[in-house]
This record gives sequence, C-alpha cells and structure tokens, in this order.
Amino acid sequence: MLCSFEYSINDAYLPYQLSIQDSKDNLNFIIDDYLAFNSDIEIVLMTMNNPAGGHLTSRPNVAAYYQAYRDVAAERNLLLIDHYPNWLNLYNTDPATWDTYLYDGLHPNPLGAEKVIVPEIIRALEAASQPVPDKEFPVIAWNNPAAITFGAVFDSAQLNATANVAGTFSYAPASGAVLNAGTHTLTANFTPTDAVRYASASKAVSITVNKATFTITWNAPSAITYGTALRGIRIITNQYDCVDQFKLK
Repeated sequence: MLCSFEYSINDAYLPYQLSIQDSKDNLNFIIDDYLAFNSDIEIVLMTMNNPAGGHLTSRPNVAAYYQAYRDVAAERNLLLIDHYPNWLNLYNTDPATWDTYLYDGLHPNPLGAEKVIVPEIIRALEAASQPVPDKEFPVIAWNNPAAITFGAVFDSAQLNATANVAGTFSYAPASGAVLNAGTHTLTANFTPTDAVRYASASKAVSITVNKATFTITWNAPSAITYGTALRGIRIITNQYDCVDQFKLK
C-alpha cells in the first residue's frame, strides 16, 4: 500500500498561524500514526504547486513549508515527489499556460494533473524502482615513507597520501605523533567530497623508526681519597638524564 501526503500549502496559510516546526511535527505524527496502523505502508511525501495572486499573499512562506517536507523525507529516508520546482518554472516561463492548469490560482485542475503532476509522479516512481548503482572507490596513492629516527615528529613529509578525486584525509597515527623505534603501520582514511558517487577508502603503509644515537657527556670527576665509594654519578645524554651507581674493580 502506498500513501502520499501533502499538506504544506495549507499549513502555510497565514490565518492558521501554524509554524514551520508545527507543520513538521504534524507531518511526523501523521506518518507515525499510519505506520503504527500498518508498518507495510510505503509513505511518499509531495510538494505541490506555487500559489499566485491573493493565494500567494496569504502564503508568503510556502517555499519554506515545502522545504520542511523535503527535510522530513531526507530525515526518514522517504520518497519525495517534488512538484514545486516544475510548477514554479512553468509560472516563470509561461504564466498563461500555468494559469490554464489551475482552477483558481491555487488548486490544479485535471489538465494540470495530466501535464505536470502525473508525469512527475511516474518519473519519480520509476527512478525509485531502479537499483542504486555501486559507488566507485577512489584510488589512493601513498608509498612507504622513508625511515626516520626516534624522536622525529610525523608531519606532511610522511603523511602525504593523495587521491584521484576531491576529498579529505585523516591519518592514524596523526600528525605530531612520535613513535618508538621499530616498524609501524600508518593508515590514511579518505572521505570523498562527492559521497553519492564515491565510497570512503583507506590505505596502509609501513614506516621504520630507527633507534636514536646517544651522545654521552661526562666531565672528569673531582679527585677523591682512596676507599671512597663511587656513587651518585650523573650521566648526561642527548635524550635522557640518567643516574647510575658504579663500583671500583
């Protein structure tokens, strides 16, 4: 069973004093009520024609109410049949024909249904019945970075993946990380700008972090008397401050 809803042109009527949020809330309530009655119902939302003359004066924000229907359709993953752009385009390009398609500048007549409404319903339903094409996977280019020495900070020299389509990269570990010596895996996660056509993708490479070479600084200690234990000797390196205990042999 298929049910279509379109109340926004009435909701936009100023004397009703119904806000856009109230219109959305009412629409969601109706959808929930129908689905509670029969969860197999397929809900279709529609926008309709633009009003003119006094009908437009009393509905100055009708476009915003139509947008609310688009928003609800997107939020609830419902089919939307959007007649409003077709009607508005006809009104702007051929107002005389537009006028013959409505009884009173507000309500479509059978000719308007035949020429504008039914063709768009058929087009939208046929499009919805088509299988969704598989998304393309971006091609990521990223070679294993050259080895670095412990203490080096990751930056664009290592995190420099590229893709064949527009988008953004995030990395793990992220820029600014410092890794211990050894071999590590780096991962680039790519989010395409065109998420409809392209899927997200990732690529991993490896990097070697070499051990750092220490420079030991040890000044000659002061003279001591025979039998004095060597203790509390401080060794200064280029990485750490070490304290150790020594014995004479």
